[in-house]
Amino acid sequence: IRQYFMRDFADEPEILANVEDFLERFDGVVTFNGRAFDLPLLESRFVLARRRTRLSGLPHLDMLYPARQIWGERLESCSLRSLEENLLGVERHGDVPGAEIPQVYFEYLRTRNPYWISKVFHHHRLDILSMMCVLTICHDLVARKSEAAIRDARDMLGLAFFYERRECYEQSSVYFSEALGAGVGGESKVRAIKRASIM
Repeated sequence: IRQYFMRDFADEPEILANVEDFLERFDGVVTFNGRAFDLPLLESRFVLARRRTRLSGLPHLDMLYPARQIWGERLESCSLRSLEENLLGVERHGDVPGAEIPQVYFEYLRTRNPYWISKVFHHHRLDILSMMCVLTICHDLVARKSEAAIRDARDMLGLAFFYERRECYEQSSVYFSEALGAGVGGESKVRAIKRASIM
């Protein structure tokens, strides 16, 4: 895992150049909520620095959206932290909440105390590792390599909706049938029957 850290605002041009050099090695980007947050922020920094970037031209998989589609029927939240707890069985302790990271950074700029910044690095490392685990689980589900990852009939229903949104109706029909056969109930059952009958 490589992280770039801007020690001061004057470092931004060098950081952007290093990020762009790093991106040259890759044909795509995987993020978690990057479509709405990380990539627009990075792209705006490149524009303000009058630098070109190939970032916006790279294929981009934002894992938030497939996660919501697959596990949204079962989980109240599909935040990365919720997925860590519910899919990976991981609970973070002593972690810096993501919403507090900008404040921690500005406090670092004021005091130059690296204590909390080291915790931010740790937070980002955990985010990246968790995102890769979620990506792997999604891949295995879609490739049908790991049926054990389907822990609930509502996950089958989520996969049915996932495939339907991609116009893969044959796979979608299979999962609608499996979800109904596995006893998905309530409003989810009504939605499954309705969507399956339309197909």
